[in-house]
Amino acid sequence: MPDLPQAGTVSIAGRCLAIAVIPFLNALAACGGLHDIVDRWPTFTVAGRVTTATGAPVVSADVRVIIWQQPKTCGDSIASTLASDTTDRAGSYETRLFFLTSTFSGCVRVETGTVTRDTLVSALQPDTRIGVNLQVP
Repeated sequence: MPDLPQAGTVSIAGRCLAIAVIPFLNALAACGGLHDIVDRWPTFTVAGRVTTATGAPVVSADVRVIIWQQPKTCGDSIASTLASDTTDRAGSYETRLFFLTSTFSGCVRVETGTVTRDTLVSALQPDTRIGVNLQVP
């Protein structure tokens, strides 16, 4: 059984962790928090509508958007990023995805229920908006 520190004592490992974590948290706070850091990554928006074959909006449909950044393809088992949204009363959805390079090239998959649509994009610039509509049976 490992030796545990007695109540009221601090181990060297605990001090080292505190020394490493405190400057990181101070730097994070100076940046405005975790969301500021994530929000500075390049992103693009995928938006569209989910409708029936007659054109009626599908309300409250769960929509998933999955991206594979090149050299990965739509068939790879491990995706780069996943995001989701629920359609509104008009059948509309919108989600923002991040990528790690200056432009995004790869596969964008939008799915709801059993309906899937893959779109290949090349050299997509940050803050671009692409539209992908789905029609459910």
